[in-house]
Amino acid sequence: MFESGLEFLRADFHLHTQKDKEFSYSGEPNDFVKSYISALKQANISVGVITNHNKFDKDEYKALKRAASKEKIFILPGVELTVKELSLIHISEPTRLRCIS
Repeated sequence: MFESGLEFLRADFHLHTQKDKEFSYSGEPNDFVKSYISALKQANISVGVITNHNKFDKDEYKALKRAASKEKIFILPGVELTVKELSLIHISEPTRLRCIS
């Protein structure tokens, strides 16, 4: 990566997963991670941020990150916080996950 000093990457900083009540997935539950990463790869996404509404699922994030890394996709943890009618996206450092139980 970055052999020529500059590389354009496609990123999505606003991704939801099956742990978000507003997300819809109709496939087999055991195939979710594989299907999700496949969809990111098809969309040519190199960097993604999981930003479910008002919650963070550490186990789901770890499973997605592990599968994504095999496809050279970088996944960051985040959350979409809703305060009244305002939505805020928070992106965290992966190293901060040890603070989340």
